[in-house]
Parts: sequence; C-alpha cells; structure tokens
Amino acid sequence: MTGNDTRLIFSASLVNFPVGDFSIANFKQKNNYFHQIVMKLQQEVLCNTHFVQLESHSLLFRHYAFVDTKDYLADQLFIQEKVRVYFRQETHRTDNDYCVIFCKVRKRDETAFLTALQKLPSKMLLLGHAGYLDFCRSFQELLNAPQKEGLHE
Repeated sequence: MTGNDTRLIFSASLVNFPVGDFSIANFKQKNNYFHQIVMKLQQEVLCNTHFVQLESHSLLFRHYAFVDTKDYLADQLFIQEKVRVYFRQETHRTDNDYCVIFCKVRKRDETAFLTALQKLPSKMLLLGHAGYLDFCRSFQELLNAPQKEGLHE
C-alpha cells in the first residue's frame, strides 16, 4: 500500500464520519446549493479568469490586464498589499459596470500584486457585483477565441 492509497482510505472514511447528529455526507446533500456556490467560487479563483498576464519583453516589469469596476475596487486591494501599479489604459462598454484595465508591475512586486488580485473576486461578490465572475468568464472566452480558431485551420 502506497502513501496515496492511505490518503484515499483516510479521506473516504471522513465522508461517513458522524459529526453530532448528522454525517458530513448528509450535510452536503442538505446544503447542496451552498456547496455548489463554494465550489464555483474556488474554481473561479483557482482558474484566475479575472486577469491575464500579457507577453512583454521588459527586464523590470510584468504587464497585466484585469477586470475591475468603474469604481476601481481593486485600488484598495493594491493599497492594502502595498504594491505600486503603473496603470496604462482602460477600456469599457457603456452597457455594463466593468472595465478592463491594462497595467504594469515591477517584477519584484509581482507576488503582492497577484495576492491582491486573488482577493478581488471575493470583494466583488461581497459588494454586490454578482455578475463579475460571469463577465470575467466571457472576457476570457473572448480572449481565447482567436487561439481556438487558429488551431482548427
């Protein structure tokens, strides 16, 4: 038996372990809707659909594009993480509250910048921007569309 087999047996035994008067498996069935929302949020955050690293040949900077609101909610996160962001351009449509912001960050500040961007989807949902993740997903599909078409030709 390898270490992976032991982990599988251990995790399988936890699913049926009773906690109080109900089991974890029973809890997941009763709260399936909440579980789906949490899994969707984790999946969106792990996939990083709300920002893209752009190709650049700079020695000192990394270039990014990220989705924010017209109220610039990400700015407060950058201040909290104490990261300096050099904003380049932004683009937005008049029919929604979101904009795509192009910026550059020093390579030495990149980890703090990415930490701030990881917090952005949670902040958007807390402040009532429920369509943020859907907009980010459609933006990501729009960016990937030319790549997919190029593969088929």
